[in-house]
Amino acid sequence: MIKRSVWKFPYIHLYNVKYGKIYNRNFTITSSLVDKRISFHRGNRWNNMNVTERFLNHKIGEFCITKVLGGRVAYRKKLKKKKKMMKKKKK
Repeated sequence: MIKRSVWKFPYIHLYNVKYGKIYNRNFTITSSLVDKRISFHRGNRWNNMNVTERFLNHKIGEFCITKVLGGRVAYRKKLKKKKKMMKKKKK
């Protein structure tokens, strides 16, 4: 990950800090959020996270996974079964 320039301050939106709900994945976790519970938006739902010291100076986006791995496995298995059944019927 490319770091933000030293002369720039970390990206913090004070409104988000006040209410504990964060929409931006590029929000930088600072010391003011340590030992607090925040909610962040994943695109389709809200997730909660307890912030500890090891999260300092990282972005929220590093901790929220947005991709569903293997989400359509059951659907693909179903299609595969259908194709096998169609082949058997043709014979």
